[in-house]
Amino acid sequence: MSARVGLFGGTFDPVHNGHISIARSFLASGLIDEIWILLTPYPPHKTGADHSGYTLRLKMLEAAFRDIEHVSISTIEEQLPKPSYSI
Repeated sequence: MSARVGLFGGTFDPVHNGHISIARSFLASGLIDEIWILLTPYPPHKTGADHSGYTLRLKMLEAAFRDIEHVSISTIEEQLPKPSYSI
């Protein structure tokens, strides 16, 4: 059987307890087996001055979700043409 993957995208600027709670709730629901956090590198609705840098936000996400099983931080959007819209 294939893993059921939930996608949770955003700028996460900053990542906060609400984001963590949402991810935990998705996992606890039993509807998904794992969740991928999709970090938006260059949000099309914000200018460069309106958000923290990509590397800082990535480090914050990695720290916030480090001890939560079945959560992966995806950097795929960093490799896509700009602006990128995952979904």
